[in-house]
Amino acid sequence: MSFRINLAKKYGFSLVLIYIVAIVGWFTFSQNREIFELKPEVLTILNEAINALVLLVIPFIFGSIAASARVMISDLKVEENINLIAASGLMSSFSWLGIKSKVFIALLTPYIAKDMNSAEVVVSQGSSEFYSMALVAVLVGAFASNLYIFVAHKVESITNSSGARNKSTQPTAEASAD
Repeated sequence: MSFRINLAKKYGFSLVLIYIVAIVGWFTFSQNREIFELKPEVLTILNEAINALVLLVIPFIFGSIAASARVMISDLKVEENINLIAASGLMSSFSWLGIKSKVFIALLTPYIAKDMNSAEVVVSQGSSEFYSMALVAVLVGAFASNLYIFVAHKVESITNSSGARNKSTQPTAEASAD
Protein backbone atom coordinates (compact mmCIF):
# COMPACT_ATOMS: atom_id res chain seq x y z
CA MET A 1 0.00 0.00 0.00
CA SER A 2 2.83 2.40 0.82
CA PHE A 3 4.28 1.76 -2.65
CA ARG A 4 1.13 3.18 -4.27
CA ILE A 5 1.15 6.18 -1.98
CA ASN A 6 4.79 6.91 -2.76
CA LEU A 7 4.12 6.44 -6.46
CA ALA A 8 1.14 8.79 -6.29
CA LYS A 9 3.21 11.42 -4.47
CA LYS A 10 6.07 11.02 -6.90
CA TYR A 11 4.05 11.25 -10.09
CA GLY A 12 1.03 13.17 -8.81
CA PHE A 13 2.62 16.60 -9.16
CA SER A 14 3.98 15.78 -12.61
CA LEU A 15 0.59 14.56 -13.76
CA VAL A 16 -1.14 17.70 -12.48
CA LEU A 17 1.48 19.85 -14.17
CA ILE A 18 0.97 18.01 -17.47
CA TYR A 19 -2.80 18.54 -17.24
CA ILE A 20 -2.35 22.25 -16.52
CA VAL A 21 -0.01 22.68 -19.49
CA ALA A 22 -2.43 20.75 -21.72
CA ILE A 23 -5.39 22.89 -20.66
CA VAL A 24 -3.46 26.15 -21.10
CA GLY A 25 -2.16 24.93 -24.49
CA TRP A 26 -5.66 23.98 -25.65
CA PHE A 27 -7.07 27.34 -24.52
CA THR A 28 -4.24 29.23 -26.25
CA PHE A 29 -4.68 27.23 -29.44
CA SER A 30 -8.46 27.69 -29.53
CA GLN A 31 -8.18 31.46 -29.03
CA ASN A 32 -5.12 32.17 -31.22
CA ARG A 33 -4.98 29.74 -34.13
CA GLU A 34 -2.70 31.99 -36.19
CA ILE A 35 0.15 31.52 -33.69
CA PHE A 36 0.56 27.87 -34.68
CA GLU A 37 0.69 28.30 -38.45
CA LEU A 38 4.03 27.15 -39.81
CA LYS A 39 5.65 28.90 -42.74
CA PRO A 40 6.56 26.77 -45.76
CA GLU A 41 10.24 27.34 -45.02
CA VAL A 42 9.87 25.76 -41.56
CA LEU A 43 7.96 22.82 -42.99
CA THR A 44 10.73 22.23 -45.53
CA ILE A 45 13.38 22.22 -42.79
CA LEU A 46 11.30 19.88 -40.60
CA ASN A 47 10.79 17.55 -43.56
CA GLU A 48 14.53 17.44 -44.28
CA ALA A 49 15.37 16.90 -40.60
CA ILE A 50 12.98 13.96 -40.30
CA ASN A 51 14.31 12.47 -43.55
CA ALA A 52 17.89 12.84 -42.26
CA LEU A 53 17.02 11.14 -38.97
CA VAL A 54 15.36 8.24 -40.76
CA LEU A 55 18.32 7.98 -43.15
CA LEU A 56 20.82 7.93 -40.25
CA VAL A 57 19.12 4.89 -38.72
CA ILE A 58 20.65 2.73 -41.47
CA PRO A 59 24.33 3.46 -40.66
CA PHE A 60 23.53 3.29 -36.95
CA ILE A 61 22.30 -0.28 -37.43
CA PHE A 62 25.29 -1.26 -39.58
CA GLY A 63 27.78 0.30 -37.16
CA SER A 64 26.08 -1.32 -34.19
CA ILE A 65 26.18 -4.73 -35.87
CA ALA A 66 29.90 -4.32 -36.59
CA ALA A 67 30.59 -3.17 -33.04
CA SER A 68 28.56 -6.08 -31.64
CA ALA A 69 30.57 -8.50 -33.73
CA ARG A 70 33.83 -6.94 -32.52
CA VAL A 71 32.67 -7.13 -28.89
CA MET A 72 31.73 -10.80 -29.29
CA ILE A 73 35.04 -11.61 -30.99
CA SER A 74 36.96 -10.15 -28.07
CA ASP A 75 35.04 -12.35 -25.59
CA LEU A 76 33.32 -9.43 -23.88
CA LYS A 77 29.70 -9.50 -22.76
CA VAL A 78 27.39 -7.63 -25.12
CA GLU A 79 25.10 -6.59 -22.25
CA GLU A 80 27.96 -4.84 -20.46
CA ASN A 81 29.09 -3.02 -23.60
CA ILE A 82 25.81 -1.58 -24.87
CA ASN A 83 27.18 1.96 -24.51
CA LEU A 84 30.17 1.06 -26.67
CA ILE A 85 27.94 -0.50 -29.31
CA ALA A 86 25.61 2.51 -29.35
CA ALA A 87 28.55 4.94 -29.52
CA SER A 88 30.04 3.01 -32.43
CA GLY A 89 26.67 3.14 -34.18
CA LEU A 90 26.52 6.90 -33.65
CA MET A 91 30.04 7.31 -35.02
CA SER A 92 28.97 5.36 -38.10
CA SER A 93 25.97 7.66 -38.48
CA PHE A 94 28.20 10.71 -38.21
CA SER A 95 30.62 9.35 -40.81
CA TRP A 96 27.70 8.60 -43.13
CA LEU A 97 26.43 12.14 -42.58
CA GLY A 98 29.87 13.55 -43.39
CA ILE A 99 30.01 11.61 -46.63
CA LYS A 100 26.40 12.37 -47.61
CA SER A 101 26.94 16.07 -46.97
CA LYS A 102 29.96 15.83 -49.31
CA VAL A 103 32.17 17.66 -46.81
CA PHE A 104 34.56 14.73 -46.48
CA ILE A 105 34.73 14.23 -50.25
CA ALA A 106 35.29 17.95 -50.78
CA LEU A 107 38.21 17.85 -48.35
CA LEU A 108 39.77 14.89 -50.19
CA THR A 109 39.10 16.17 -53.70
CA PRO A 110 42.21 18.39 -54.04
CA TYR A 111 44.41 15.42 -53.19
CA ILE A 112 42.59 12.93 -55.41
CA ALA A 113 41.75 14.95 -58.51
CA LYS A 114 44.15 17.10 -60.52
CA ASP A 115 41.65 19.04 -62.60
CA MET A 116 38.24 20.49 -61.78
CA ASN A 117 36.20 18.20 -64.08
CA SER A 118 37.35 15.01 -62.39
CA ALA A 119 36.88 16.69 -58.99
CA GLU A 120 33.21 17.24 -59.78
CA VAL A 121 32.87 13.60 -60.87
CA VAL A 122 34.44 12.39 -57.61
CA VAL A 123 32.07 14.54 -55.55
CA SER A 124 28.98 13.54 -57.54
CA GLN A 125 29.77 9.81 -57.58
CA GLY A 126 31.29 9.58 -54.10
CA SER A 127 28.06 9.74 -52.14
CA SER A 128 25.61 7.91 -54.40
CA GLU A 129 26.40 4.23 -53.90
CA PHE A 130 24.60 2.52 -51.06
CA TYR A 131 26.92 -0.43 -50.62
CA SER A 132 30.06 1.65 -50.35
CA MET A 133 28.32 3.81 -47.75
CA ALA A 134 27.20 0.73 -45.84
CA LEU A 135 30.76 -0.59 -45.93
CA VAL A 136 32.03 2.71 -44.53
CA ALA A 137 29.46 2.50 -41.72
CA VAL A 138 30.49 -1.07 -40.88
CA LEU A 139 34.19 -0.21 -40.94
CA VAL A 140 33.73 2.88 -38.77
CA GLY A 141 31.64 0.94 -36.26
CA ALA A 142 34.16 -1.88 -36.07
CA PHE A 143 37.11 0.51 -35.88
CA ALA A 144 35.54 2.63 -33.13
CA SER A 145 34.78 -0.38 -30.96
CA ASN A 146 38.17 -1.93 -31.71
CA LEU A 147 39.94 1.27 -30.66
CA TYR A 148 38.01 1.45 -27.41
CA ILE A 149 38.57 -2.22 -26.60
CA PHE A 150 42.31 -1.89 -27.34
CA VAL A 151 42.71 1.19 -25.12
CA ALA A 152 40.61 -0.32 -22.31
CA HIS A 153 42.68 -3.53 -22.44
CA LYS A 154 45.95 -1.60 -22.30
CA VAL A 155 44.77 0.54 -19.38
CA GLU A 156 43.62 -2.57 -17.55
CA SER A 157 46.94 -4.35 -18.11
CA ILE A 158 48.92 -1.29 -16.99
CA THR A 159 46.74 -0.93 -13.91
CA ASN A 160 47.12 -4.63 -13.07
CA SER A 161 50.89 -4.56 -13.56
CA SER A 162 51.31 -1.44 -11.40
CA GLY A 163 49.05 -3.01 -8.75
CA ALA A 164 51.18 -6.16 -8.76
CA ARG A 165 54.32 -4.03 -8.52
CA ASN A 166 52.87 -2.12 -5.54
CA LYS A 167 51.98 -5.37 -3.78
CA SER A 168 55.49 -6.75 -4.30
CA THR A 169 57.08 -3.59 -2.87
CA GLN A 170 54.76 -3.32 0.13
CA PRO A 171 56.19 -6.32 2.08
CA THR A 172 59.69 -4.89 1.79
CA ALA A 173 58.50 -1.55 3.10
CA GLU A 174 56.74 -3.26 6.00
CA ALA A 175 59.80 -5.41 6.72
CA SER A 176 62.05 -2.37 6.83
CA ALA A 177 59.62 -0.61 9.20
CA ASP A 178 59.88 -3.54 11.65
